[in-house]
Amino acid sequence: MKKTAFKLLAIFFYMALFCVVTQFQMNILFDTKQMLLVLIGTVALSFTGYYKNVTIEEYRNTASYYATIVGYLTTFLYIFGNLYAMSEWDMSQIALNIRPLFYGFVLNILLKPETGKEVVVYKTEAEMQMEDMGRQNTSAMSDSEWEDQLRTYGLTAREREVALLIRNGYSNQEIADKLFISVATVKKHTSSIYEKLKISNREQLKVYF
Repeated sequence: MKKTAFKLLAIFFYMALFCVVTQFQMNILFDTKQMLLVLIGTVALSFTGYYKNVTIEEYRNTASYYATIVGYLTTFLYIFGNLYAMSEWDMSQIALNIRPLFYGFVLNILLKPETGKEVVVYKTEAEMQMEDMGRQNTSAMSDSEWEDQLRTYGLTAREREVALLIRNGYSNQEIADKLFISVATVKKHTSSIYEKLKISNREQLKVYF
């Protein structure tokens, strides 16, 4: 929350500096109705990427992506509607209709989780031994044998495909590209896999058998 607040302050500081340098009126940038439309649209579309056991970081990442999409979509609808109704070009009105795009970018900056930081996970000696045993078992089991084991737990064909790719070290984006599906769909399959196998993360899946 503090980082989000600092980001917001940084954005306002830059906007204020820009307005001072260019003598631009900052109040022109704000329109309550347009801001609410972008915010509501972002929240609504973000629910399409929501699934059980989703982390806050994953949900924020989804919301930040949709914030930009909603900004573009709202801007297009505003410009299209005004151009259709205009008998003559009014560039000032068109400029005001671009504001939702700005709101979308700001939301994207505020919601985007921090990346590139190393996450340190502390494990007990027993957990490390179990993982080592699992790695040994996994290395001795072929992909087809491993997939047959998954079938006994009721995983669908698509879920087995996703699980196998996770086992082989593929990221969500790489799985989505390989199977021609969205990242949100990959996450839904992953959540279902975790639920059926009674696990909570990728490492447990990789060493499951």
